[in-house]
Amino acid sequence: MPSKRRSAPHTPPADPPWLSALIRQGATRRPQCFYDYFSASGGSCALGAAMEARTGSTNVRRGLEALGAELPALFSTDNLLTCPLDRHQVDGRLRRFLGLSGLIAHLNNEHGLARERIADWLDSLGL
Repeated sequence: MPSKRRSAPHTPPADPPWLSALIRQGATRRPQCFYDYFSASGGSCALGAAMEARTGSTNVRRGLEALGAELPALFSTDNLLTCPLDRHQVDGRLRRFLGLSGLIAHLNNEHGLARERIADWLDSLGL
């Protein structure tokens, strides 16, 4: 009697990790820093935390390439955003529009937002 061979069920490739989850994971590894992906004193900003969580390294080039390949919206300028915390206006209009990575850096550096709060905000956007 011939044996019936079953093939293993097809497993679709995993979705890339959510940016908010990467920031949270990386934030557990080192203290927060500002105005740089990684500081000489051993800190990381929100984007640096995501890079390190994704690649296991503080190599900025490798981190940017990995995040850019898996999360192209991060560096896209197709959908520009305004800062949810900036309340001042110029001539009655919000004056600054940023791409997602620029806005994350702005929240980290200019507002001093904790990386976990940035991750919460990204969750609200589904990222």
